[in-house]
Amino acid sequence: MSPKVPDQHKEQRQREILSASKKVFAKKGYEATSIKDIMEATGISRGGIYDYFSNKEHIFLSLLEQSMEDNRKEIDTLLQKNNGSVWKTLLAIWDDYREAKNEDKEDSFSAAIIEYGIAHWRKPENRGYIENRYGKAAGIFSSLIQKGIDNGEFDPVTSVDDISRFMISFLDGIAISAITLTHGFMQTGKQIDLFENSMKSMLNVKEPDLSQR
Repeated sequence: MSPKVPDQHKEQRQREILSASKKVFAKKGYEATSIKDIMEATGISRGGIYDYFSNKEHIFLSLLEQSMEDNRKEIDTLLQKNNGSVWKTLLAIWDDYREAKNEDKEDSFSAAIIEYGIAHWRKPENRGYIENRYGKAAGIFSSLIQKGIDNGEFDPVTSVDDISRFMISFLDGIAISAITLTHGFMQTGKQIDLFENSMKSMLNVKEPDLSQR
């Protein structure tokens, strides 16, 4: 009978595999990455990896779930940093897209996510997951906007759900275009300025000083 591995050790090993795998996916992309690449990056045998994940896709989907949770935590952190102001938190999120021009496109996990979504949405077994992930992202933004309404910052002119979906469509579009185009060519800053003005109107922002970021 093999010895029982402590749960803490299992969680640590899973984190190690996910951390190393994320770097590989970011470097090579989803399709080009193999279990062998992950084995080499982690120093863990094939059997050792399969003790925790059934295949490459299982690892990648686990990273997507981790990414979603990280985004949620980042929003909570930004809310605290901005003393609970949802509008300033949204501005900070959008500023990240302005600053994304400094990222290395050849070493981007975001590019791997986009690659996976585009290549795998046709698979019937994946559509449910992709739709569920979109729904979770929309839910995060809807909850954030609702908090702004409850705080008295917003009095939106249309439904919270519609605004959340509009925001995702714009930000996803910027992210996808940024993979193949330069931010200068896209004029990302100007696009985000227009987007902010649109969001300001849709949310009917009531915060007194909108100039402060």
